[in-house]
Amino acid sequence: MTIAPFETKIGDKVVTLELTYQACHRVSEYFGGLVPANHRVAAVDTEAMRKILATGLNKPLAADDGMDAMIYEAGALTVQPILFDYLDRLATGGRGTPKVKPDVAA
Repeated sequence: MTIAPFETKIGDKVVTLELTYQACHRVSEYFGGLVPANHRVAAVDTEAMRKILATGLNKPLAADDGMDAMIYEAGALTVQPILFDYLDRLATGGRGTPKVKPDVAA
């Protein structure tokens, strides 16, 4: 089952990342779970970023897949929050964590 894809901009490219069980499973398999995947992204591990992007784009991992260049050109710290959002969506069945608005006392 595919949820509406996650469309985002990385550098000057618009990319569409798949939100599927298969993508969630592949990321989990690569890193031993989604929490370790988040930790690797938090550590600005560009190899982890590359694997997550390739998974979202449903591309095989290859030395010349262009992911490294995309991450470098956009800037790893620019790509980081995009991947956090993508991983959050994978972990929540494509919905993402609801944004909670603080109660404001009048």
